[in-house]
Amino acid sequence: MSFDSLAYLVFLPATVLLHWLCPGRQRWIVLLAASLFFYASWDRPLTLLLIAVIAVTYLAGLLLSRREAAGRRLILALSLGVCIGLLLYFKYFRFLAEGAARLLTLFGHETAWQLWDILLPVGCSFYTFQAMSYVIDVYREPGRAERHPGYYALYIAFFPQLVAGPIERASSLLPQFLRRKTFDYDTAVVGMRQILWGLAKKVIIADSIGYYVDYLLYNPYHFSAASMLWAGMLFVVQIYADFSGYSDIAIGSARLFNIQLRPNFHYPFFSRNMRELWQRWHISLITWFRHYVYFPMGGSRRGKWRTALNVMVLFLLSGLWHGADWTFVIWGLFNGLLLM
Repeated sequence: MSFDSLAYLVFLPATVLLHWLCPGRQRWIVLLAASLFFYASWDRPLTLLLIAVIAVTYLAGLLLSRREAAGRRLILALSLGVCIGLLLYFKYFRFLAEGAARLLTLFGHETAWQLWDILLPVGCSFYTFQAMSYVIDVYREPGRAERHPGYYALYIAFFPQLVAGPIERASSLLPQFLRRKTFDYDTAVVGMRQILWGLAKKVIIADSIGYYVDYLLYNPYHFSAASMLWAGMLFVVQIYADFSGYSDIAIGSARLFNIQLRPNFHYPFFSRNMRELWQRWHISLITWFRHYVYFPMGGSRRGKWRTALNVMVLFLLSGLWHGADWTFVIWGLFNGLLLM
């Protein structure tokens, strides 16, 4: 059930209506049931994977909430290992296996591995990162642990941002589920406008450009260099309109429940330099990497060369997050170099 499908245009109003008709204390049940139904519409068996991530990180949070508990680092490592392990298997197994086979071939060892195709669970990169941020935050500040399993499950599975972000932190999203809310007409109007704007970017701009770009890029020898350059420029616009359109629909959908999600894009093409671009493009992902990778590695506090290394690691991981392919690795390293 994609955001630009007819099914979603039926599902969303029905969920909003049920949510506001329910008594305040039961609204989380409606949202959680709707979120699991929404995810199951993509792939029912893989919904169990989402539930497993929720269960493991919820239990880890409870154990980590005891500041004096022995083995807190081990609990943290095991819970993060589950999330990272799922990503490595479902998203990167084939990429890593093919890379290992090429490396062995260079040293004269022929391989005859039979690699099977693995279906990547929808939104896996988003909800595992959201779960990992929760566990790390609770490890740092045990008082942040959420003891209500339903609210925590909703934090991970909240359907507007489940499959395409933005990636939220528990300190921002969980309190919004806990507080008493009333329907706000003005907020709902703003949400509907943002949904319509997101649909316009996705359907009218991104999809229309996509047909033209695909035709040019899949037939490169039939067109001039100027045409291919134009296709490359349009491809950037297509990616922006597609991804930011989805983000707008997600943020607008959440507003209908009087829930505020963080913005994911902020006019990135009006940036004055690379640093500003990456403060405006996919904001929630870069913020995640900054908080949980860049700052723990020392950020910019350990000298020029260490800062350069930290930036390159951050963008290498960012490239890999976007896709399991060497093109994404090169893209990440290239952007890191441009930023430096």
